[in-house]
Amino acid sequence: PTSMWKPSVDQAFELKGRNRAPRDDSPEGILRRLQRLEDERDIELTFRRYHACYDAGDVEAILSCYTDDAIQINARGTYQGHDELRESYRWLTSGQKFAIHHGTNVVVTLDDDPDHATLNAFWFSAVMTHQDKLLSSGGTYVHRMRRVDGEWLIAKQRITFNYLTKQSHIARKMGDSV
Repeated sequence: PTSMWKPSVDQAFELKGRNRAPRDDSPEGILRRLQRLEDERDIELTFRRYHACYDAGDVEAILSCYTDDAIQINARGTYQGHDELRESYRWLTSGQKFAIHHGTNVVVTLDDDPDHATLNAFWFSAVMTHQDKLLSSGGTYVHRMRRVDGEWLIAKQRITFNYLTKQSHIARKMGDSV
């Protein structure tokens, strides 16, 4: 709990021990709870859109998942704003024939401020390089999300790379073809 997993552990136990008010079943209370559920789902959909755009190699679509002033921290450095993120993603996607990313163990926590939230997740990927090297990697995400003009976007992002392995190609025979 004191390592790179600390944000996930903290978030997982955020409500434990918190003095919560009794549930408000008034129409207003029900609407607030419904809004929270919709916000959590919208945040997760932004996260899924990010992966789909990355795997498609669509740099401008990737940037649509970020605020204009977003900050990303990863093993290669720190990138701030769309211009720096664009160059980073151009470099990343230019080295890939294809990529498949998967986010799992997604936990979304809304702040008391209704326009801010945190998303933590694990990620796994398989990437085929232009040199036909198949790589598998994985790590963690911590996203600080912000609602901008009604849309949930990534405002700050920390990506850890916990492992990277080379994979071998396995030909499978189906009928007369491989």
